[in-house]
Amino acid sequence: MPVDLPDTLVIGISSQALFDLEESNKVFEAEGEAAYSKYQQQREAEIFQPGIAFRLVQVILGLNNKVPKRGIR
Repeated sequence: MPVDLPDTLVIGISSQALFDLEESNKVFEAEGEAAYSKYQQQREAEIFQPGIAFRLVQVILGLNNKVPKRGIR
């Protein structure tokens, strides 16, 4: 069922903008999907570093603390 979002700002941000995935993208482009998948599996316990849009998302999420809570419809 579709989500009803009247009066709601919806923003889409790619994972590559949210996190620094430059190295894994280089592996994907140079060596293909199988090498990329192996690269990701070998590093699955590592925490991603923030990407260029990470701070923007933090600021946008912080806006929720600045406005009064709306009732559930």
